Amino acid sequence: MQELDQYNGNVWTHILSLKREDAARLGYDNAYAWRNLLRSQAETIAENMKIPLTDLKWYAAYHDESYHPHVHMVVYSTGKEPYLTKQGIRNLKAAFAKQIFRHDFLQVYVEQTNQRNELTGRSRDILSDIIARINSGSYDDPVVTELLLKLSQQMQNHKGKKVYGYLPQAGRNLVNAVVDELAKNPLKFILFIDDLSFASNDDNFAALKAILEGSVGGRARNIAVYATSNRRHLIKETLTDRTGDDIHEADTRQELMSLSARFGLTVTFQRPEKARFAAILEELAKQHHIQMPMEELLVKAEAFAIRAGGRSPRVAKQFIEQCEAGVQK
Repeated sequence: MQELDQYNGNVWTHILSLKREDAARLGYDNAYAWRNLLRSQAETIAENMKIPLTDLKWYAAYHDESYHPHVHMVVYSTGKEPYLTKQGIRNLKAAFAKQIFRHDFLQVYVEQTNQRNELTGRSRDILSDIIARINSGSYDDPVVTELLLKLSQQMQNHKGKKVYGYLPQAGRNLVNAVVDELAKNPLKFILFIDDLSFASNDDNFAALKAILEGSVGGRARNIAVYATSNRRHLIKETLTDRTGDDIHEADTRQELMSLSARFGLTVTFQRPEKARFAAILEELAKQHHIQMPMEELLVKAEAFAIRAGGRSPRVAKQFIEQCEAGVQK
């Protein structure tokens, strides 16, 4: 602490606190756990304070308060002068929350993947059945038949991504027309949209909002929309979007995020920690009959994940598939 007493630059203080029940449930009711947490986030702290990791210095004190165990953290730099923006503060809060509550965020990835694959398979089977009936002349809805045939022809000529947000206006109009016709049918339908996303300057997501919650005519009661996306809010956003010349900037951001809010249920796929990643690998290895010692498998999988940009269920599956193909030995 003598070094800190003699330091003349800016010193940042942070307080991290948890409710007693959360601290006990998550294992943060002792100084050892808090120390490991702070050490694990040192690189994130340095990055958001705009200083090299080698310049970062910090001290912390743990207080085992009865209702809210917490730590006081003192941060400063031995080199470049640090500074922290509002976005940096948000980033630090998010990083600590993600690490502290990682077990709450985790899902059973393998089961979710199997459910998604099952849903995709069922959707394809249903669509294949409808197409087969159309081709055989046994499908008795001429309007839907004509619309689907037109949509199929347009998809064959479409060179870009076959995703709703990237379709030309004529293609989106056909999809909307199919939905309108299905709404008149007494049967119930599931519309499955894979890899749904929109460009930030695309206003056509309003059409999908109308499908999800209806417009003046009300929402169709016999249609449910299932969608997968790599974007949390379905819309591509950039920092420049937040610093534009829009007078009502907050309203615009809320409008962009409102589409994802229309879905009643959202299932997220978070990045797994090491133990969960190992469990996914072990289960996939069993399913694919991979004959490799588990310790060796985990070491190679961790190296593969680093090259692939981090752990994820998809990375685990790709690694196992390479093992099955003989690429990983």
